[in-house]
Amino acid sequence: MSESHSMSLDLRNKTDCVVDVDTIVPNQFPATEHHSIDNSHEPVCDSSEAAPILSCHNLQYTIELSKKLVEKIPHSILRVTQVAIMGQSGAGKTTLLNILAQRASGNISGRIVVNGRALSRSKAKRILGYVHQQDEHFSELTVLESLQFIAGLTMPSSTNEERMERIMDVMCCLNLVQIQHSLVGNTSGSASMARGISGGERKRLSIAGALIHNPHILLLDEYTSGLDSEMALEVTNLLKDLAKRGRTIICTIHQPSSQIFYSFDKLHLLTQGRTVYFGKTDEVVAYFDALGKEYVCPPYFNPAEHVQRLAFSNGYGKKNFVLSLVEVFLEHPKNQLLQKTAKYLLILSQIDYGFLSKKCGVIGNQHLDSQATSRRDSKVVENVAKSSLSQQFAWLCWRNFRLLYRNKLKTKVKLIMNIVLGIVFGTIYFDVPNTNTGISDRNFFILQFAIVVGVRQTMETLTFFLREKVVYLRQVEQGLYGVLPYLSSRFIVEMPQMMVFPLVFCIISLPMVGLNYENENFIIFWAAIVTLILNAYSFGLAIGTLITDPDILSIISAAFNLTFYKSCRIQAS
Repeated sequence: MSESHSMSLDLRNKTDCVVDVDTIVPNQFPATEHHSIDNSHEPVCDSSEAAPILSCHNLQYTIELSKKLVEKIPHSILRVTQVAIMGQSGAGKTTLLNILAQRASGNISGRIVVNGRALSRSKAKRILGYVHQQDEHFSELTVLESLQFIAGLTMPSSTNEERMERIMDVMCCLNLVQIQHSLVGNTSGSASMARGISGGERKRLSIAGALIHNPHILLLDEYTSGLDSEMALEVTNLLKDLAKRGRTIICTIHQPSSQIFYSFDKLHLLTQGRTVYFGKTDEVVAYFDALGKEYVCPPYFNPAEHVQRLAFSNGYGKKNFVLSLVEVFLEHPKNQLLQKTAKYLLILSQIDYGFLSKKCGVIGNQHLDSQATSRRDSKVVENVAKSSLSQQFAWLCWRNFRLLYRNKLKTKVKLIMNIVLGIVFGTIYFDVPNTNTGISDRNFFILQFAIVVGVRQTMETLTFFLREKVVYLRQVEQGLYGVLPYLSSRFIVEMPQMMVFPLVFCIISLPMVGLNYENENFIIFWAAIVTLILNAYSFGLAIGTLITDPDILSIISAAFNLTFYKSCRIQAS
């Protein structure tokens, strides 16, 4: 394409794909039977099934931007291995990972295939586990409760004993048993919440949450970010142990130590989205050494930094590097052999579905007839349970109750504020006479209180929603629950406070102001305040949903609050 109006990530190669020939060759097919993906309570960390085979074919990713960048990546078929995707910043590591996880937005063409079947977003939620770079958890929950919530929604048909068995198995694998009753807390601590668990423990908790639903492929984005070298090595060793137990681990990583670098089985090195090297990690130095003296790794130099430097220099056209590393790799004999093996597997998948299903778990192809495809798909998803709306609502109420009432400082402050407001407003408008001026004063009392309560509730809602919005979006994208159960559970859990705290204000202020609070008048005034709080709560959720940037939100919210003030004034008049 010659026009500079789009940015595209082109993952196509001259042939279909690259195959991990060291684990998949015709005479080394594992003799295990292929099983459909089962979400039952089998041990999470030990998988008796043959690990899945992930492959990409003619994959292209395009985003409309102000400039165009075409990137070519021959991706690989991977199984029972730990793969590192490396490259300088902007090389396309996270983009590639998001494409594999079906999380990228944009125009994606080509095929992503798992065990011969096209990978859709719905299937990706079931067979893939994704760990984000930033660890976002609710600070008010314990480690065990965080995993219980995920297990309750991903294992709805299991009993409590089966869910606890799954949770304990995951925590044992990731060394979380000793801190299972510790609050997650904040990363730096605050007045309302202790600091909680460490950064490495938070990362392991993120991995545990991704493992609860027993995925066969685990994707991690920059998992060493924010960790020191020892903690990063500890997490890497845990991932290596998971790979040995029958899972495919694919990670993006930036500037690893040499010890972490060599713990990976395979390396996928990128420059501007194009593959510079794919193969065994312990062979990458020898591969570049064979290209010439310009590519030799200096003594006592970190190999990870060396290969990233080479990829960066190649991608940005350093003159002293006369070879195109991308083209060299494409023409390399090993890469050609991998491509031929990929074609061989694709042909087999089309010819003999039963043979591949029995021998290596490769079943079918996207181009097979729709009836056969639907039969295969049913085998994949028939044992994957999805929680009902009532189950989602119940578990969200269970979680939101703990989030709300464990923040004791916030609850005390809200109670004190209602007591103070009752006293202040009662003092200002104390014993208003029954005159025309007194009637006007009573109207202003109602107006000012409505503004204070409405604006305060709106800002409070914005504060908590922005704090948990990242977790909410991730869990909704994962398919744990929907919008309706989330909102309804929020209203139900917070309704008692919305009713009790205004009642405290009414008991204090109404007798002091001299309003008629006898019989049903008191109930009507109290119900009006509760309705106002509910409206302000909904108002805050609507603003927080429409506007995602906190800086823009602080500006826009003032204009919305002014509108809210005007509406309250009109009603009071």
